[in-house]
Amino acid sequence: MSIVELTDEETRKWRAMHPPEVMRRSSTLVHRLIGLISGMAAIFALLEEIGVIARISRYLWPALLSISGAFLTLFLLLHHGKSNIMLTVKTILVDPQQRQHLLMGLMLSIAGMVELLRTRGWLSGRLWGLILPGALVAIGSMFLMHPQHGTEEAVRESARYHSILGIMLALIGMFRGLKVVSSMPGHLWAGMLLIVAASLVRYREPEGAYEKEHAGHH
Repeated sequence: MSIVELTDEETRKWRAMHPPEVMRRSSTLVHRLIGLISGMAAIFALLEEIGVIARISRYLWPALLSISGAFLTLFLLLHHGKSNIMLTVKTILVDPQQRQHLLMGLMLSIAGMVELLRTRGWLSGRLWGLILPGALVAIGSMFLMHPQHGTEEAVRESARYHSILGIMLALIGMFRGLKVVSSMPGHLWAGMLLIVAASLVRYREPEGAYEKEHAGHH
């Protein structure tokens, strides 16, 4: 049971702003933009691991991962403008899917920033190096239980996609963690991240997604 509830007027206003076709377009766009940003991060990480342009790449990829998380967070909070931010926040708290999205965005933006500061030498100790791997494993685990909205077929298709995505993200986190604590080749996690990014760029919300009520939007 949610500690926050929408009034009937707030529910009507939110539905008017979020017809299913708009939700599908917005979700597809966000997946693709995050895929592009994280894809650039993966490319720079690969370049660092194979020693092509290691000096600048080592700063660029964690910065880009942080930017992708910040983009998701700010999009969720601000894409309806400041005048609707309170309604947006209440809806995020009501909807388990959007709560997960917000948590994922915050975790990735913070973890990417920690990695950037660690690379810069402002944070020392191996524990800091495990923040990003831990965040990726946690985000991957959330994708395995990611709530979906829509018809049965759309939910089934989207859940299957996000489950595969979650497994890959968890593996990326584990491979990155092994890179930090051992001599595990770094191109493994970076290469898998590039595959995930390509999958996000190609993603399209299935027909029927968001056709049914959101959790808490009764």
